[in-house]
Amino acid sequence: MYEHVRLQGHELSYYNHQNIWCTGHNQLMIDAYNFIHSEVPPIDPFAFRQNPINMLLILSQSGDEYYHEQFPELTFYRNGPYSIDTVKKGISKGAGVKRLKEELGLTNVPTFGFGDGPNDFALLEACDNKIAMGNAYDGLKELATFVTKKNTEGGIVHALKHFDLI
Repeated sequence: MYEHVRLQGHELSYYNHQNIWCTGHNQLMIDAYNFIHSEVPPIDPFAFRQNPINMLLILSQSGDEYYHEQFPELTFYRNGPYSIDTVKKGISKGAGVKRLKEELGLTNVPTFGFGDGPNDFALLEACDNKIAMGNAYDGLKELATFVTKKNTEGGIVHALKHFDLI
């Protein structure tokens, strides 16, 4: 993946449960992290060699189809104008909910999923109560059983109150 991304003139961010690293700083990288109100990660282009990686972020405004074709074993989510979330096929928020319910014996416990982007479809599909944020993609709102306020308007709290959870 690293070589393909570099050949395309793109940058990568590597994520695990503790850290984030990137392959380099360019204007797109800076814009992407400003867009999500986060600090630009430190540069370590080969972090993947010494650390487990759970997700990649391809910093790119194009090339989606290229990556789909080159890496059929991965799933790609365009979650904004600056980047593509990348995970192993079969890994999703929804798969995580299903696994937790099974392993903890919570199959009869109602679940609540909140989402706003393309990477949240599997999550909402796996949950009993499908909650789309007010700023969510239209397709996610159509799947939802409840549409709450935007994330910037207290949407989580609004939905929790709606379902009498707080």
